[in-house]
Amino acid sequence: MFRQALLIQAKQLVKLQLNRASYERVLGCRSRRGYMNSRMTTRRGFLFLLAGTMIAGCSRVPEGSDSAGGDLSAAAVKYSVQIPDLSGSLCAAPLWVAKQRGYFEEEGVEVEEVSADVDTQKTGLNNGTFPVGMGDFSTFESMESGVQTTVVDAVNLGCIKVVARSDDDSVSSAADLKGKTVAVNKIGGTPYQVLALWLQREANLSIGTGDGDVKVSVYDDGNLELQALKDGTVDAAAVWDPYGPKAEKDGSAKVILDNSKSGDFSGRACCFLVASNKVLQEDEGEIAAIIRAIHKADKWISDNPEKTVELVAKNKYATIDDEDLAVEMIKAYGYGELSTGGHDVKGDVRYYADLLNGLGMIKSSPDDFVSKYYKSVSLD
Repeated sequence: MFRQALLIQAKQLVKLQLNRASYERVLGCRSRRGYMNSRMTTRRGFLFLLAGTMIAGCSRVPEGSDSAGGDLSAAAVKYSVQIPDLSGSLCAAPLWVAKQRGYFEEEGVEVEEVSADVDTQKTGLNNGTFPVGMGDFSTFESMESGVQTTVVDAVNLGCIKVVARSDDDSVSSAADLKGKTVAVNKIGGTPYQVLALWLQREANLSIGTGDGDVKVSVYDDGNLELQALKDGTVDAAAVWDPYGPKAEKDGSAKVILDNSKSGDFSGRACCFLVASNKVLQEDEGEIAAIIRAIHKADKWISDNPEKTVELVAKNKYATIDDEDLAVEMIKAYGYGELSTGGHDVKGDVRYYADLLNGLGMIKSSPDDFVSKYYKSVSLD
């Protein structure tokens, strides 16, 4: 009787809001695809449920879920958001797992996953359409140039390799690349910047398309980079995963730099979670909820790398030709450490800002960059 009375009272509270046209969903939990100009969040005081009551149907219990949150159907939706995580890159695994395992729902976040190119993601982050996005340290330049985002967490600890031919004994270090040519996928892209930072840090070498101690040659695709390496057109290649690990496994190449474990790169984040300044300023709690869900996903991935690869393949987030290799990559990305929330993200941001400033890629001093473009979000 008491529970039924509470439920009736909760429904009456909801009914009072039906005349507010700006809110598009109540008991039916309908998805708001055109929410861009009217975000439904609890910060507007719209929906408070009494203790012991729930709105049935608002949360999906994932098949086979053993998540720590228990009965997900009891979680009220606080935020309805779009997240641009359909990149096809295994680096986005924590976002995919958080979605499929119900961790976003546990934190009151209803997520619609979308695809977005670089320009669309920048626009979405600027206007708050996307509360968060993924970006590596190559995005620091765009942040300084006016993209309204802030680094709030780390996503993984490295997914870029520099490889040379396995039978080329003349190339095994940064210094060995002086006077040689390295393939990259894009001038100014992340593999290019990793290469530039590594050469400068380890051997005081510069790079360029026409001048510099090391010449770079641009190829549109990692497979083309590896083919150029095999043909002898270039002496090394800076590539995203999985191209480097695949070439190493088939014996055609050797890894001379792994930014998840080599030198000063070791243990540092490669990809970061960036938040829209607009959303961060309006309701930091929304960003905190997303981060908490991702940390839960990090823990599950660390404990279940094989199941993670199965989940990614089953839901067609990425094409996986070699599941064993994908498992090894997942294990190398540091999810166990990231799940604790104790990783020194601020230190990593400062480290890359220092290197990028030294190369003239950003103008801000390391301390100024951290002050302007990093924020530690309270997860309490």
